[in-house]
Amino acid sequence: MKRSEINNKFKWKIEDIFACEDDCYLSLEEIKKELDFSMFKGNLNTAINIKNCFDKLYNVLAKLEVCSVYAMLKHDEDGSLSSSVKLVGAVDSVEVEFSTQTSFINPELTSLPLEFLKELSNDVLLVDYKKDIQQIIEYKPHVLGDEAEMVLALGGKIYGGFKKIFSLIDDVDLDYPTIKVDNKKIKVTGATYSLLLQNKDREVRKKAFKSYYKAYNKVLNTITAVYQSNLDKNVFFTKVRKFSSCLDRALFGEEVDKSVYLNLIKSVHVALPILHRYIKDRKEILTGE
Repeated sequence: MKRSEINNKFKWKIEDIFACEDDCYLSLEEIKKELDFSMFKGNLNTAINIKNCFDKLYNVLAKLEVCSVYAMLKHDEDGSLSSSVKLVGAVDSVEVEFSTQTSFINPELTSLPLEFLKELSNDVLLVDYKKDIQQIIEYKPHVLGDEAEMVLALGGKIYGGFKKIFSLIDDVDLDYPTIKVDNKKIKVTGATYSLLLQNKDREVRKKAFKSYYKAYNKVLNTITAVYQSNLDKNVFFTKVRKFSSCLDRALFGEEVDKSVYLNLIKSVHVALPILHRYIKDRKEILTGE
């Protein structure tokens, strides 16, 4: 079915965010007028200046997030529409400009003496940003200079490109197959696949499974190249940010101790024999083999 044929009660109401795409573009234009943070550069050495900077930072970020969510949802309605792709690109451009204009903040704050940063984290004036200050202290060894941070910020659209490429392959370009179910032709897509796997007819489940992954096999080399490029990006940031491994860098942002992650992996491995036995028994019961 085309989206226009679906009952409105089954659709999300993104018009509650913006009445139309033009309103989102107007909001982006207003945000662009607020991207100048130069008045704070070189002045982030007092609690009041830091507070004013954070106030402006989060005010702009909140407005930009609204545009980002709207553009994402609009794109998810139909990823093949050029207007939706264009809107996502427009939001990305403003986000990159925002990152570029604010790229000096972390280097400037992390260059402050550690004792002063600790004092700031307990300053009543910065009570709303206590967590931000604490994260700046923790991130101190991994922040580069102003110029390097600006260069990294300028590459924002490039770093996020791999996810967008895969989304276009997965949501738009894949040639999903069609199978017959109860004498009706049904296209095996991401939306119908899980339903087809619950069909009572084993042959339907088998056809759905094989045909669905056959579509991915046709573009396996492309998907592999995108995945490898994303891994290369992660390795690049790990080295630039002076982390010992990609795992350490990934867990650092989530504030998860490495031992927690490794223990989780270990627990899964310990339980694998039980899962394998379950699959084996299930196969014997269902197929008699």
